[in-house]
Amino acid sequence: FVQSLPGAFATISYKLAMIASHFFGVFLFCALAHVTRWPVRVGSLLLAALTAAAAVLDLLFESRWAACPVSASLGAMNFVSSPNTLLEGKVFMMTTLTTGNLQKCAKMLFYAVSDHGLNAEERAQTLYAAATILSTICGASLAGLALYASPFGTATTSPSWWLLFVAGGAMR
Repeated sequence: FVQSLPGAFATISYKLAMIASHFFGVFLFCALAHVTRWPVRVGSLLLAALTAAAAVLDLLFESRWAACPVSASLGAMNFVSSPNTLLEGKVFMMTTLTTGNLQKCAKMLFYAVSDHGLNAEERAQTLYAAATILSTICGASLAGLALYASPFGTATTSPSWWLLFVAGGAMR
């Protein structure tokens, strides 16, 4: 047990560094959004700089730690489309939908059109991910229509509680 501690400590340190880098990327984008008139333009330059820094670190040191700037870049990119973003005209995409299921579908599409192919388990995973994406889009559309139509008249309280029915139906 004691002999495995240095390896475990290195693994834990690396994973914590990835999380901290992701957090720092979001923090840095928030700072940019606060001080500039063009946060997306300036942010895209920041993302390019972080990605280039990762490439330089990888070339110089050939270390897995070069992924830290990439993690920061991904944190900032995911934040732009999240409901928590500071930008006007928010995109309001669910980060888990964007980063998880869309990436899985894109990877599996690449596998399908490349020489890798898809086995039965990968096909099933792709169908689940695609179904999640489509049901989220359909559920959001139904919720938007329900809020727009106000089928039970205008309420003095927020009508957003009607979204619970759509969310409950999507969970089935």
